[in-house]
Amino acid sequence: MAFARAVPVFLALLVPTLASAQQFPVFQQSLPIASLNREDLFNKSAYGRALRAQLSQKQKQLAAENNDLYTNLEREERELTALRKQITPEEFTPLAQAFDAKANEIRSRQRQKLADLNTQLERARFIFFRHSEAVIRDLMQESGILYVLDEQAILLSTGEGDITGDVIQRMDRLFADGALKVEDK
Repeated sequence: MAFARAVPVFLALLVPTLASAQQFPVFQQSLPIASLNREDLFNKSAYGRALRAQLSQKQKQLAAENNDLYTNLEREERELTALRKQITPEEFTPLAQAFDAKANEIRSRQRQKLADLNTQLERARFIFFRHSEAVIRDLMQESGILYVLDEQAILLSTGEGDITGDVIQRMDRLFADGALKVEDK
């Protein structure tokens, strides 16, 4: 008999608990949010690879130029050192000062070229991501995506909402069609 009285009391306590549990939102479908890996987009797309290849070629050219210049400076320095033993200090001092000024000017000019090259890289990345924004917006409209988050901002993910591959495919098509071009500056 005590058991018969306990069941209705238990049910009376359980029903409100179950009812309140149903008041919290339970998502039956995915939210219209996607993620994007910006580094993969830049590194794996044909357009990004072309930009990187162009800049890499410029870096190699600058490195070769630096190597030639510094090899010549080392040769001149050895010649000047050998000449030092043959001339007076009064004759040597202006030659040494001229060499130092020349070496400093060359180093300064080459540092500026490297800084300019780094600026070109940053500009190329900026332009790349500006072009990718249009592609991402189109994909968002077509797919009903409301938000695209940078993958680095996501703590946990199943990876199902990653649109990086789709954006790469679309950008590759635009690049192949000539709509995206690598500027040669």
